[in-house]
Amino acid sequence: MVSKTQAHNETVYYKAALHDMKAELAALRKSETAALEMATMKSQRDLDLLALKFREDFNNLKSEITLEMNQRKHEYKEKMQKAEVDVQEMRHFMSISAGEITTQIEAMKLELITKWFSSVALSTAIVVFVMLKI
Repeated sequence: MVSKTQAHNETVYYKAALHDMKAELAALRKSETAALEMATMKSQRDLDLLALKFREDFNNLKSEITLEMNQRKHEYKEKMQKAEVDVQEMRHFMSISAGEITTQIEAMKLELITKWFSSVALSTAIVVFVMLKI
């Protein structure tokens, strides 16, 4: 059988062991809580950094899209202006060509009228000459 002293010693020993286990569990719980808090803070920092990077990337894309749209608008305006200039050049060319054709027609008319008058004058001269000889 176990003596009272031995039982008392074992009780003290078990109480001390229980106290050490409670202290160890408390220390483990405290260190795990601190580790979880550190991990949470690190995750929060990482999340904040990702949110910041996302905003920066979003703003960069927005700027690039705006620049691209403005460039396309400018290119479209340039094409439209060039088309307008081409149309004006074509109208000018057609106007000049029409003027030249009109000038040529008038020159041909003048030449025909001159030839007609010449032939009428020659015919009249021949008729007069023939009439005078008769």
